[in-house]
Amino acid sequence: MAKKVSREKAVEEQQVKHLGFVSQTLEALDRLLNHYLAGDKAFKTEAGEVHRLEHEADIVRRELKLQLYAGAFLPIYREDYSVLAEEADKIANRCEDVSDFVVLTRPKIPPFMQSHLRAIMVETRKSFDFLSQTLDAFLQALDTVNDAARKVQEEEQKIDELVWEAEKALFKSELSLAEKLHLKQLVDRLGEISNRVEDVAMHFELMVVKRKM
Repeated sequence: MAKKVSREKAVEEQQVKHLGFVSQTLEALDRLLNHYLAGDKAFKTEAGEVHRLEHEADIVRRELKLQLYAGAFLPIYREDYSVLAEEADKIANRCEDVSDFVVLTRPKIPPFMQSHLRAIMVETRKSFDFLSQTLDAFLQALDTVNDAARKVQEEEQKIDELVWEAEKALFKSELSLAEKLHLKQLVDRLGEISNRVEDVAMHFELMVVKRKM
């Protein structure tokens, strides 16, 4: 029994470590965007950091799943932890997607769009902070998970509104259609990060329901 508890503890520690690398990936993307909007070539360095941190998250995710395959948790819960790791990893993947889009396509971002992009990123960081609180609640106080997850969902709704406002301003502008469609791809990719954050929060809620059955 002691060995089984040890494996479960290892999975929880890997969960925290994995989400930590995902968080750092998002932070690197935030720095990349700020540098890019400021015309600072340091955005290229941050793009490298996004890739490095996303790779580190992948490594931890694989280690976590190996602990599960080794017998951590009852079979009825094992798949939940595996899915959770995969869903959380999608957050880092979406950050990498935005980074690659910026580096490879070098979108021209007019001043009126910069404030929209920064606002989306600010709220996305807040959303992830609430997700971290959801993980803490899951590990320490199951009864508080739903409250923390609800804050993630509220932030995601705010981000949806910001994406809408950004795209409305974009298509009302005097930019060419090609420029509008190019920037829309960036806005959509940025907004997709919070959708993945919300998916993880919802999965935590589902895991709580299963434990109360």
